[in-house]
Amino acid sequence: HFPDGTQRIVLDDCFYQKYNNITWKYEKEEELSTLIYITRHLKNFPYIKSIDLTMFYLPNARMDRIHDQGEVFTLKGFADVINWLEFDRVEVLDVHSNVGAALLNRVYVFNPREYIDEVVEQISKENLICFLTFRIAMVRKIEIGIQEKFLDSKSEITVLILKVKKF
Repeated sequence: HFPDGTQRIVLDDCFYQKYNNITWKYEKEEELSTLIYITRHLKNFPYIKSIDLTMFYLPNARMDRIHDQGEVFTLKGFADVINWLEFDRVEVLDVHSNVGAALLNRVYVFNPREYIDEVVEQISKENLICFLTFRIAMVRKIEIGIQEKFLDSKSEITVLILKVKKF
């Protein structure tokens, strides 16, 4: 960073390929500006044919709807920025809800099944009980082959008690 806090970014030669994939392991909001600068820089080179973006987590995904006029729909704003960058493909592992996927252009949501299988294999030879505490878990239970569910009717949070079986 420069003394005024702005970024100085120097890219390795590996970025100047005909086909690029930027993998973003989100940690903080500032990274979005870095992504903008790098992507816009790469798009200035005519020999670069495509730039894909891979995100394991979709930032702002939990703000997938607004409840009152004062709330800012940050997921929509974030998706607008990603769409403005015109990636050839946007791959996301955890979109949180179908709203996030619907807001992104050229999106591919990949299934977490292989990652779950790997973790189950590493930590347990027996059936493993997992807890997912958000509504999208209701959808994901179908995608990853879950057996049981429990809905806590006294709260807005859906709690799933899952028995993950190896397939």
